[in-house]
This record gives sequence, structure tokens and C-alpha cells, in this order.
Amino acid sequence: MLLSQTNARINTYIDSNHVLSKSKNDVKEFVTPYRAGIPVMQEFIRNGKPIQLFKKGNTDEDNDYDFGTVSYFSDVDNCINTKIVYKGDSTDGVSLSNTSNIKFILMELIIGHDKTFKIDLKTDSYNYNVVGNKLTSDFFIYYLRKHLNVEDEELLAKLKLEEDVVVKIIDHNFLIVEIKFEKDSPKDFIEIQKEGYGFRGTELNKKEIKESEEMELIE
Repeated sequence: MLLSQTNARINTYIDSNHVLSKSKNDVKEFVTPYRAGIPVMQEFIRNGKPIQLFKKGNTDEDNDYDFGTVSYFSDVDNCINTKIVYKGDSTDGVSLSNTSNIKFILMELIIGHDKTFKIDLKTDSYNYNVVGNKLTSDFFIYYLRKHLNVEDEELLAKLKLEEDVVVKIIDHNFLIVEIKFEKDSPKDFIEIQKEGYGFRGTELNKKEIKESEEMELIE
């Protein structure tokens, strides 16, 4: 009974604030289809960290966020699948279990000319390789904090502003692609698709790996 009353008060508070109400509705469309018997976890992320949107005393600025995440444990993939939800994302055809059929051989995030981080979208414990996920600079800040324990605020601020940020990929077709995120432009991103990927950014280099190099990668 007490828990029910507490939840009711929280929902009343959220619904009375237009920013919180909009945030709740953004994620609700993704969560609703998965409530029946499937544990679902949702978070709102700002600057790579989870935030409490309904915390007493929050201002509208406190309740702003970069994106939300909706996660659940998949018996099929045997790990936690996570959908990234940005403000205004369409929910048409979205599924937490709709994972991509491709696997990147390598993905590296390069900040400046001397900081390189290996990005694993899928491991034995988590999976971001979900159709429709957009990998923006905000996502990479979240990834660096959560999975690589990076807390260099100056470096993360540079990533946030997309200053000298390049994502290097060796994809499923053995193509090396380098994508530069441009400063002072709409957010650039890499988008996960069912049988491939798309991106918004500047393609710096693209070349096919030779057969001999291919064998070295496989080994």
C-alpha cells in the first residue's frame, strides 16, 4: 500500500511538470509492449550519467537529458539488450529484441590525435547492437563512463563538442571506414540497421581490406 501511494505521488509530481511528463511519455511508448512478464529497466542519461528526473527541487534544467535507455535481459542473446531513446524518436517498428545481423570486426573512437578507445557494442553481458540505435557523441560519453571508467572531464567535454572526433570501423564486409563527427553541425551519428549501418558525418577514408589482411583478422 505504501509503495502504491509513493508511486502515485511520484506520478502526480511528474505529470505536473511538462518536461518530466514529456520525458515519461517518450519512454513509455518503448516500454509498454514489454511489461508482460519481462523485467525492463529504464534510465535517463545526461553527460554520460543516470539522473533522477523526479527528484524534489529539480528545475526544468535539472530535468533535461541527452537520451534515455530501455534495457531487458534477452534469453535469445543471453545478455542485456539496450535501446537508446532520443527525444522525438519514432516508435514505429521499434523492438528491444530486434538486434542487428551484422557484427563490427572493430570499432574505435578517436578523440584528438592521441586518445583511442575500443568500442564493443556487444559482449557476453550487454548489447547495444539493436536496430535503430544511434551512436552519437552523447552515447559515446555514456559508454566511456559506464564501460571503460573514463572520468577525464576535459576529454569528455571535447567529445561532447565533437572536436577532433573520428570513429574508425572495420565492418562486416571487411571495409575500413573512418567517419569524422563535425563540430557546430547537427549531431552526427552511426545508426545500427538490420543488415548494415548508416551514418551522418564526414567520410574521411574508405578502403577494402585485402584478402591476406582478411585472413590475419580472422586468425
